[in-house]
Amino acid sequence: MRTGVLPATSSEFVGGQAQRRRITALIEGGARLITVVGPGGIGKTRLAIETLRRDIGTSVSRVSFIDLDTCPDVGPGAVAAGLRAVSDRSGGRPHVLLLDTCDRAVTALAPALAEVLEGDPALCVVATARESIGWLDENLVPVPPLESTEALRLLRIRMAFTGLAEEQADDATLARICRHLDHNPLYLRLAAARLRHRPAAAVLQEVSGDAYDRRLYWSDTARVGIEARHRDIGSAIAWSLQHCDAAEVLLLQRLSVFAHTADDLGGADLDTIAEVCADRELPATSIGSVLDRLVERSLIAVCLDGSSARWSLAESVRVYARTQLHQRDPYEANLLAARHRRVRLRESAPGSVPALHRPRRPARGGSAGPESPAIPAAGSWESLSCAEREVARLAADGWSNRAIADVRRSSVRTVDAQLAAVRQKLQIGSRAEIAGYVPGRTAEPARREIRERSGHRRHRLVPR
Repeated sequence: MRTGVLPATSSEFVGGQAQRRRITALIEGGARLITVVGPGGIGKTRLAIETLRRDIGTSVSRVSFIDLDTCPDVGPGAVAAGLRAVSDRSGGRPHVLLLDTCDRAVTALAPALAEVLEGDPALCVVATARESIGWLDENLVPVPPLESTEALRLLRIRMAFTGLAEEQADDATLARICRHLDHNPLYLRLAAARLRHRPAAAVLQEVSGDAYDRRLYWSDTARVGIEARHRDIGSAIAWSLQHCDAAEVLLLQRLSVFAHTADDLGGADLDTIAEVCADRELPATSIGSVLDRLVERSLIAVCLDGSSARWSLAESVRVYARTQLHQRDPYEANLLAARHRRVRLRESAPGSVPALHRPRRPARGGSAGPESPAIPAAGSWESLSCAEREVARLAADGWSNRAIADVRRSSVRTVDAQLAAVRQKLQIGSRAEIAGYVPGRTAEPARREIRERSGHRRHRLVPR
């Protein structure tokens, strides 16, 4: 494992003022274990380094650093030996150890840390991880996304590193990019690298959050000074999923069907999530505990309001989870979307508060007024683009993807993607069902054609 003094930094630090003050106060107050927690790329390590370098006074005689990500052996013995080596060099004087990237060693770390902390009363450990370590007197410092103004400032700073002039992009477009990227510092750095090769308007289209979203294909061009898990958005999220069990992965994927509806309202409640996501493989009685574990792992967020709780996914996590769900079982993805649509339609019934017509919360840094255009409801023909409607009409008339590509002078791959988007937006499970949504086709022939083509396929979701 890499040990020594705090690593040097080479760029301006943005945000985290409240968290820096809390860490400083905890150290000065005699805290033994402080764990900085948050999702991948949110800036946990940088926050801890800046705090220990700039905010800690002379009350601490020494600051040491251990990066567990570079340790080939994260077993209890190796971790305990590394911690004891640092503790033995303190000479009994107050000192701080920054223990970075604890995710790989959480199981081995808790008992080893307890042993070292009990044996060295002068030691304070500041750890960074995506979940708590689990020590009895652990102090958690969650790291939230940047504020909208901070995110825009950081994106401008990272753009300057790539040589881009300020006038090459306007603040309004960049602010929308920041919002789609969850105000996450890692994602903003990747966006700055992308802006070297695409105009800001094109990058904004690449973070649309829909079936055409391209953010998972971005990568960092840096050759050194960057960890493999931070080279792209997908790797950062996948790193967290390495430590999840099957139920957690399954629920995270299924939660991705809540895009652009419940999330605008601050998330979905437990009953709604269970109704959409539960089956024999993922029983409704287990949903609550699995949600809690996903929150602990910084993969989803929970909003507590009085007596209610609502869970939501950051947009980038949702895009990643949705991609994984469609790759694993696209038919299950469409069936889940259909379940979700039924819930929304029921909420729109007389006497209920329609989810589709509740006032949307204005996004951070912006406002939603009466001039905001209405968003077509998912599952409707109006939700399709002009190109998707044309492709859908041809597919409903029995044209093959190759024939559609030829007549539209495009590629088969493009037609494949367009039809996948059509199925997702219409929330249907097969190509044959498209006919039932095309205006001008009578309902009964369309239903008959659907039955003939689909052969009453069985649902792949495990029955409730």
